[in-house]
Amino acid sequence: MIPLLLTENVIETCHLKLGYSDQDLNDLEEKIGQHEYLNRPRGDPLKMDFEATTRKINSTGNRVALNAARLQSYTQILEKLTEFKDDTFQGRSCGAEGLEVQVSGSEVDDKLAYLLDTCRILLIQAEYEEKRIAGLTQAVRPITRMLHK
Repeated sequence: MIPLLLTENVIETCHLKLGYSDQDLNDLEEKIGQHEYLNRPRGDPLKMDFEATTRKINSTGNRVALNAARLQSYTQILEKLTEFKDDTFQGRSCGAEGLEVQVSGSEVDDKLAYLLDTCRILLIQAEYEEKRIAGLTQAVRPITRMLHK
């Protein structure tokens, strides 16, 4: 159960960082004017700071890629734990120095399934964010070329 709790902490951190990335991409879309939402501001791409914008897109892309890699690793680890899990874990107690915590097999199974599903969902979110980053990169590239002529 302890490895699952530690894994949950890493997954939650990845979730938070993907949320930060989503907000950064929302801000960039507003600044560049690359959205169709009527209730959000739409900036002028010709008035933006191109160096800062491309730096932010790159930084956000790196953050998303790093968290996607972490989530992929933890997905594989959790799949292996599911694969190798057997009855020896069922109904055993774990603890340190006299502290005993009873962990039922179904609690471990439920936690393992929950974490695996969470990883898979976050990987889908990371894939979506990567597509948004690619779109923003394509939007900034032609403008950058026009300014350097």
